[in-house]
Order: sequence, then C-alpha cells, then structure tokens
Amino acid sequence: MAILEVVAGSTKAPLVINRIVGDAVISYGFDEEILNPQTLVDVLENAYVVYRRALEQMVLNTTCRCNACANLSSLDLKFIVHHGEFSIREMAGNMELIGPDVNLVFRLAKTTIKERLGIGAYIAYSDSATDALGLDGFVSSLQTLIEDVDDFAQITIHVADMHQIWDRRRYESLVSIPDSDVMLSFTRDIHAPVGVVWDHLTDPAKRARLFLSEPGGTTPADGGMMEEGAAYVCAHGKYRVPHRIVDWIPLRQYTFESENPYFLNLWQLRLSDLGDITRLDITVGKSRSSLTKRVLMGLPWKRYTRHTTIKGLDEFTADVEERGTMSVAGHSNMS
Repeated sequence: MAILEVVAGSTKAPLVINRIVGDAVISYGFDEEILNPQTLVDVLENAYVVYRRALEQMVLNTTCRCNACANLSSLDLKFIVHHGEFSIREMAGNMELIGPDVNLVFRLAKTTIKERLGIGAYIAYSDSATDALGLDGFVSSLQTLIEDVDDFAQITIHVADMHQIWDRRRYESLVSIPDSDVMLSFTRDIHAPVGVVWDHLTDPAKRARLFLSEPGGTTPADGGMMEEGAAYVCAHGKYRVPHRIVDWIPLRQYTFESENPYFLNLWQLRLSDLGDITRLDITVGKSRSSLTKRVLMGLPWKRYTRHTTIKGLDEFTADVEERGTMSVAGHSNMS
C-alpha cells in the first residue's frame, strides 16, 4: 500500500487520479489542460524516479524478513498511455471512466513487452498517444512493436525503457548558484498545483510571458526535447538570445545559461510543491562577461532585469492562476 501511495502522490496535474484498482493507479487528463506535450512525459518519468527513490529507501530501512519485504527490490512500474475519448459516470458510488478507449487501456496492460523486448519497467505509448504528443524526436528514440489486442486487432506501441531513465537521473544533481554569485532573486507564491506551473514554465508561449519576449520567437534551437544540454532561442526584438539548459529536474527546477548582447549569466527557476500553492523562486546569477561590459552596463542592466522580471512574473502568475481556475471549473462541470 505504501508503494501505491508513492505512485499516487507523484501523479501530478495536469493528470487527475481517477481511482486505484488492485495494484494499478488510473489517471486521466484533458487535451486543453496540457499546454506543452512534454509535460506529460516529464510527469510520468518523474513519477518513476520518485518511486525508485522511495523504493531504495524502503529496501535500506526495512529489517523485516517476510517474503514481501525481501522482494521489495524486485518491484517495478509499468505505465500505459493512450489518447482517446471517454466519459465519466457514477457507478456504485465511484466515478468510473468508460468507453472503448478505456477498455483498450486495460487490454494494453497485458502486453508482451517484457517477453519480446526484455524491458521490465516501461512507459508504453499507443500510436494515438504519440500522434497527440507530436514529439517526433522523442518518439523516434522509443522502441516500437505491434501487439494483437482482443477486440482491437493490431495496435502499434512505442516503448520507453524506465531503467534507462533511472540510470540517467539516479544521481542527478541540482545546479546551485552561491549567494556570493547572486545578482537578483524573486519569489512568488502561485495558486496552482506544481504540475500546472511546470507546464506553463516549459511551454514556449507561456514562458515568453515570463521573460517579456516574443511568443512566436521562443523556439527550441535544436528541434528536440527540453532537457539538460538542450538549447532554445528567446526573441527580444532584433536580438535572438540563446538559452542553454544546464540542469533539468522535472517539476522541481531548471537552470539555463543566457547569453544576451551584454551579459552571460545563469537563470534558475525552482518550484516548491506546497499543495494547492506552488512557490516559484527565480535566481539570476551575476554576469560572467567581460569586465568592460560589467562596468559600463552593470547597474542599468540590473535595473532593467529587475523591472522586466517583476512585470513578467505578474503576467505569468495571472496566466497560471486563470488557467487553474478554468481547470477546476471544467472538472466541476464534468462531474
């Protein structure tokens, strides 16, 4: 039960937990509530990482010798992701997801992925799910197989190996900007779940509101996923400012190096999950550009950055909180 609580607790908005059936957690989300398709991937992968960290702690801390505790380290997770239509209906006091696409998800829970691909922990995306995500670079990195599914003929599945994700993120570390290197810092409490704030932070158009840049000009520079080592371009008038990501911890923090015409410095955006409130801390590091530029432009640039960041935070916060209010209203109408 403790393991299921970990999985359920790490299932964040824009996903909504429907119910727990046996050892399965069933959740859903609406297209219009996911701004950046990568958010869904981040939420699922992060849930697996949280689960593995909790499992390691349980294995280290348990002194019980029963079979269940002895086999803790052999437990693992499987995720099934499908995109389709469903209805929500009250049945026997429970709110049930119903419809052919829901039935397909339950069928896909019994695949031959482990036998055919040798992968014990995975996220399996149906063809319709990957089409809806539209992340071509990400999908091309997955393993593909075709499953014969009762009542649904053949279904193409794209599989992500979660052991590879764990190997990559097991020893991940947060970049830290020492107090002595901080030029500016800002804190804002936003009335929205951490997953919703993360979704806005990583969506190009919404992120542009935060930095007062051009919505259409904020694009991935490498055409791929946002992650450590990737880069995107932020447009400010005639300037195209590259942002190179130096750490990427989904739903928690990302740090990027900004190289504008005047300065080279680090920006860090950190989220703290306070339940219905998310605390966003923004830290701007001191410039690492030439001494001449720092002397000539240091104070004006600091004032400009403070002014635009406060204004951007106001607009960004209003955006997120308005979205959160709409989501709550939508769920109320649905039920």
